[in-house]
Amino acid sequence: MPEDTQNTTPVVQTSAPSSRTLWLLVLGLLVIATGYYFWKTPMVPSAPDYSTESTPFTVLVSDNQAFAEATALDDSGQYALAKVKYEEALASAADSQQRAQIKFKIASMDEELGNYVDAIRAYKALVTDPDSYDFIQAYSVQRLGWMFYTYGYEHPEIDAEVFVGEPYASFKEEGDSPATAYRRIFEYASTFRPLAYGEARVADWYANEATLLSDAGSSEEEIAELVEMAKAALARVDADISRVQDDPNEQGIVSSVTIRKGEVLGKLARLGAATEEEAENAFKSGLTLASLGGAGADGYARFHYASYLERISGDTRADEIIALMSPFYRAPESYAQTPAVAFIRSQRNQNTWMHDSLIGIAQMDAAFEAYLISLGWDASLFN
Repeated sequence: MPEDTQNTTPVVQTSAPSSRTLWLLVLGLLVIATGYYFWKTPMVPSAPDYSTESTPFTVLVSDNQAFAEATALDDSGQYALAKVKYEEALASAADSQQRAQIKFKIASMDEELGNYVDAIRAYKALVTDPDSYDFIQAYSVQRLGWMFYTYGYEHPEIDAEVFVGEPYASFKEEGDSPATAYRRIFEYASTFRPLAYGEARVADWYANEATLLSDAGSSEEEIAELVEMAKAALARVDADISRVQDDPNEQGIVSSVTIRKGEVLGKLARLGAATEEEAENAFKSGLTLASLGGAGADGYARFHYASYLERISGDTRADEIIALMSPFYRAPESYAQTPAVAFIRSQRNQNTWMHDSLIGIAQMDAAFEAYLISLGWDASLFN
């Protein structure tokens, strides 16, 4: 049989693409899409790992130029310019922790500028801000109490704004002293993270209450319970001091906390739960640390140490007390703009132990009396 020589059109056989071909196609599309995304999206640095040695603050100073410039302006007292730079730094923050740190700094600039209501609202907002974390939340709440004790005597708008809204409104009950209401503020801060300053204030409140009960002849059991509460708060103070003492962003607080610890130990010494030597050593240490902060930075430490000596010894240690307080009038330019002088001025019309102690010091030193009068104190108070 001869072969069939009929012309036919060849048929090209096709088959489904292999899985390898599909995988390569998808990969190629992903590469193109990823390239397009990074072309259209600003580059943000990846979030670093934080630690005690490498905090959001230290990383920001190192990696965020605007933040570093803001910090330098902040340190030099140029708070308005610093606020602008902190706001600029916020745009290039690498993660939520850095954003929270910068927002806290912006609020603190409002505080430094005397915009107290704005600062309080910003601190409160940080407590519930999704960017916040436990340290920022604790510091934000604590700052409410700090502001009251630093500026509140002459700025009633601080106290009025602090207790607006919940949970803050519930911390101030009818008939409460300011100290009791702010103790609750500091205890609320501790629910996020126990911090040295707030815990020192809490310890002071319990030591004060124990002293009042002792003077009123209350039972030893009631007094002992309060003493133990004060000691427990002091233990939390010591634990947090060990954390912050080498942190450049926080170490400045150690001097004021150590001074407050001296106040607590002095009250506990009256109750036989500490010694006057322990208290005085704390005051000395706090003054030494405060002096490292430069001219005028030791004002609070000087007052508290001198006041402690005046309260426990009257005028028997007058020479030491005068030596502690004389820099206020010997170098007034160094202290004029400090919170310590604002505080001393604010006490001229207050019914507080600080007011009484300042009068006691003035009665030992005519030059200090004249200084108080120059701050607006009524001369008749010293007669």
